[in-house]
Amino acid sequence: MSEIRNVQKTGKATYIVSLPKSWVISNNIKAHDKLVILENEDGSLTIYPHGKLKKREENNIIINFSDYNSYEEVLRECIAFYLAGYNLIKIINVTSNIEELKNELRERLVGVEIIEETINSFTLQVFTSSIEINIEKILNRMFSMVYLMFENFISLLKGEINYYERIIKLDTDVDRFYNFISRQINLALNNSYLLYELGLNKKLDCIEYKLVARSLERIADHIEEMVVNFTKVSSIVPDTIDEIIELAEKIKENFKNIVITFMKKDKKIANKSIINIIYILNDIKNLTDKIFRKNININNLISIKLILESLKRISEYTIDIAENTINISNYNF
Repeated sequence: MSEIRNVQKTGKATYIVSLPKSWVISNNIKAHDKLVILENEDGSLTIYPHGKLKKREENNIIINFSDYNSYEEVLRECIAFYLAGYNLIKIINVTSNIEELKNELRERLVGVEIIEETINSFTLQVFTSSIEINIEKILNRMFSMVYLMFENFISLLKGEINYYERIIKLDTDVDRFYNFISRQINLALNNSYLLYELGLNKKLDCIEYKLVARSLERIADHIEEMVVNFTKVSSIVPDTIDEIIELAEKIKENFKNIVITFMKKDKKIANKSIINIIYILNDIKNLTDKIFRKNININNLISIKLILESLKRISEYTIDIAENTINISNYNF
């Protein structure tokens, strides 16, 4: 429906445009009802009834297990359709590992439930909704989990408590939230209403928020890798472990400061934080060179080198978040 209507002025500063009668009737609009008006990036307006979701068509897909070469291919396909916004995913003709597939999908995807199953098929229903889902709140949750993983790893270095299983579980949860954010943002890119409900202002914001979520997910992966590599170290001299702990503490606190900076959209502090991390990257290089000059068992040396490499990658992902902060600040200037 496309109509041209005249703008009328009442009083000194109020402009009025009448609503199409057919739209009012179809949406059951009454006098004094509230409408939400969104200003789009191209200057157009989107209007919808306050508190009422736009009805979206159910996106359904059937995946035939026998059409794929492996279990892993089917798993990737299911996740891809979830990220694309499909609400109903049916997997048929499952010839092997059906329980493993069901459990892994439920473990990796937020809001997924099995609503129907037979001996060789099952149907996933995605119950997620953008209502009451704010992207910044989800990112805050991801940050809290990653920060806790970092603290647990440092406790492991200090020989206090072995948090190995806890860190692995937290990494899985971070992955789940990353997949969920990706799905919601993909849906929002096609629907201005969802963009508003997610607490975002522009479609450009979606790019930066998704990149931040990706950085958090990768940082979590590297913390898990550091834990795995540390468990392979049979012995390490105290001064070396102390230097690694000192570096890890610095990186953890800079990571915390930059995430807070992103939430505040403060590009001045973001730029200062990048400078701090560049100094830390130099410290990592110096410590790596120093360790290679020590008389350390080759297997231990490899594990320590991989831990330092992960600390380097975490620092680089932290810089990425700072740059996302600068970008999004400029988008909304």
